[in-house]
Amino acid sequence: MKRNILLIALIALLTGCRDEAPEIYDPNDLDYLTLTQQFDRVWQGINNYYSWWEVDTTDWDAARAKYRPQIEELDRVEFASTDELERIYTEMCASLRDHHMAIFIRNIKRPDSDRASFWVSPGGDEAAARPYYHVQQEERLFSDAFAESFHKTGRTSNVKETFADTSRDAEHYLSCLIDNDILYLRLSIFFITYRFTKLTDSFNRQVKDVVDNYIDLAQNHANLKGIIVDVRNNGGGYNNDQNYVMGPLIDDKFLIGYFRSKTGTGRYDFGPWTPYSLHPYSKERTAPKCPVVVLADVRSISNAEITAQIAKQMPNGVVVGERTYGATGSLVDDVDLYYNGSFGSTSGDHYVKTTTWMYKTANDEIVEGIGITPDISCPFDAESLKAGIDNQLNAAIDYIKR
Repeated sequence: MKRNILLIALIALLTGCRDEAPEIYDPNDLDYLTLTQQFDRVWQGINNYYSWWEVDTTDWDAARAKYRPQIEELDRVEFASTDELERIYTEMCASLRDHHMAIFIRNIKRPDSDRASFWVSPGGDEAAARPYYHVQQEERLFSDAFAESFHKTGRTSNVKETFADTSRDAEHYLSCLIDNDILYLRLSIFFITYRFTKLTDSFNRQVKDVVDNYIDLAQNHANLKGIIVDVRNNGGGYNNDQNYVMGPLIDDKFLIGYFRSKTGTGRYDFGPWTPYSLHPYSKERTAPKCPVVVLADVRSISNAEITAQIAKQMPNGVVVGERTYGATGSLVDDVDLYYNGSFGSTSGDHYVKTTTWMYKTANDEIVEGIGITPDISCPFDAESLKAGIDNQLNAAIDYIKR
């Protein structure tokens, strides 16, 4: 009780001394009538639930002081331009480090002729400014090139492959041998854990066949010269999928890095770092000692980047391709449970997607907003890929056969 009284007195003292201090709002409150009220909930939610304040250099109080008056000005006119509203949020959030972040705003004061809403992606804007950046590609572009260079030329064996549907961007899994001695795994998304929970579905069983084939070849093929795990164009997914992807390639418990979340709504209320480790898929089999190459590009995001980081930490691992996107934190989406993460709703007038768990590597490096730098740089070449030539995959094979 004494603690509560002291806390109330302290709050009263602070608010009495600082009339300009922002009011406290529930960021999930979607019941408001003005753009200023909308702004306050978005700003407050990021202030309280953002995972990266300890390393983010953005002056968030200064951002509020600069941009809130501009929002108030829009509230004074009959209609607000969606372009102007988007400019304000884009500028205010431009330097935020979280590359998972995506901010949805509905213009509640727009004229009928204006667009209703917009998204702001600070990380997406940063990545797009890189000289080697390229947009997300259709998955069939990769699979068609692979078929042209490897399947049709008889260079593959022990093939297991499946697509979720016939669309150009279908979820895709492939495991096989290249030239009889290089194990190749490609997955367009880390969705294995989910697929394995619903094996009554025929596609999910096919995914299991692909993964089982990969694990069997990794642990039982006697003459592997190398292993390639291809996570290009992969937007991430379930962290537990590493049990099936990189787990078969290690013999001992492997420290990937550390995660931590917040313990309260204060900007710097962070809990302790929790080790994030990977265990061997099987203790009865010895992991292959051949080179392990992870193929990654700027469209390798989240868990795809963790895959590249694991390879960099392995004594026999390398990363080939491009520096990855830089969205390494984990998403859970429950601010009430973790005091950080996404809030609002796209069915309402604002929504902010943001990291739940902050991540650092086993070497204490924070690579959020930076990405994983390849050991062997090889830029994406869309024209060659369209012609059936995969220059990045060829670079990985050349490394193994060097």
